[in-house]
Formats: sequence, structure tokens, C-alpha cells
Amino acid sequence: MNRGDAVSYRQLQSAYADVQRELARAGLWYEGHPLTKTEVIWCHFAPPDLRDAKGFFINETHRLYRAFGCEAGHIYVPRRVLEQGPRRYRGSLRDVLRHEFGHALAYYHPALIRRSRAFVEAFGACYDGNWPDPPTDSVDFVTDYAMTSPMEDFAETFARWLCNPDNPLRTLPRFRRNPHCRPTRALRAKLRFVRDVCRRLVKD
Repeated sequence: MNRGDAVSYRQLQSAYADVQRELARAGLWYEGHPLTKTEVIWCHFAPPDLRDAKGFFINETHRLYRAFGCEAGHIYVPRRVLEQGPRRYRGSLRDVLRHEFGHALAYYHPALIRRSRAFVEAFGACYDGNWPDPPTDSVDFVTDYAMTSPMEDFAETFARWLCNPDNPLRTLPRFRRNPHCRPTRALRAKLRFVRDVCRRLVKD
């Protein structure tokens, strides 16, 4: 996405179409799949507790979110991010949508992700929990934002996997810059978990 202080409806629709195609290639977008229930909604502003969000998925609707017209099960992309000044780069809109569809996947398949023992083994804590000790080394994570919580770690890992399911590490700058760089065991475990969950969900 270009630099600018707002996301246009046209930009959002273009990014959404691209991510839909990626989900379809991965076998996660077809008639009857729960992800197709998730709408991507262009809104003017995010609720106050999400005022710095470039996009957000609603897991649970409460009074404040209803006041902003937000319902559970959907992705919202605000036209403006209140905590970002004018002309600040918002990053890739496609990456935002990939990430939020990761949260949608966890929402619609809680037994495989949110309540999964395999998730805890791969990500070090339950989806809705926190790590016993905050991580300090980024080598086990696909992005710095992934270090904020297990659920964000999952969504960021899913976003990287969706870009290139055959070789998701090729989308990470540190692996592109250094061909001799090797993923840690922890990072491989997370990518393997995402791959295995998505393979289970592919339509037979």
C-alpha cells in the first residue's frame, strides 16, 4: 500500500480479492468453509481500545464494539488509524488481512487451535494466554509483532505461511538476505503446526 493517511475502499477491495485467492490456493476458501462467513468491513475508526490497530478481528461482541457497529466473526479495517499521524506508512494491507484471517481461522476452529495441546507445544502457551516469560530473542518469531502474545504469534505465522505455503521463510527479509540463515527449531515447529492445521481443513 502506498504512503498515505487513509485506506480507500478501492484499496481494501483489491487487497481482499488477492487474499481470497491466496486462501483459495491454500484450500481454505470454498463454499461451506467457515472462513467465507467472515466479512471484511471498511470502517471509519476503530473502537478506542483498538485505536492503534491497522485492522482487527472481533472474537467477542460487547457493548462498546456494538456501539461502533462491530460484530463477532468479522474483520474490520479502519480508514484512518488514530494513533498514526498523517503520511505515515501503514504497511501492507494484504499482510493485515492475512494476519486477521489467521485470527478468524482460530475463531472458527477452536478445537484445532485455541484449545489445542499441539498449539501449546508449538507456541509455548495457549492461544488466549501469555508466555511465562516474555520473549527477548526474535529469532524464534517471524516478526517482532509476533513476540507480543501467542495469538499474535500464530496470526503472524499464518500470514507468512499464506504468502507462500511451499516455502514461507522466503517471505522473511532475514532469510532472503542471508541464504545460509537457518530457522530455529521453535520457528520450524510453529510453521509446521500452521501447515498441519491447514492441511486438515482442506476440502477432500
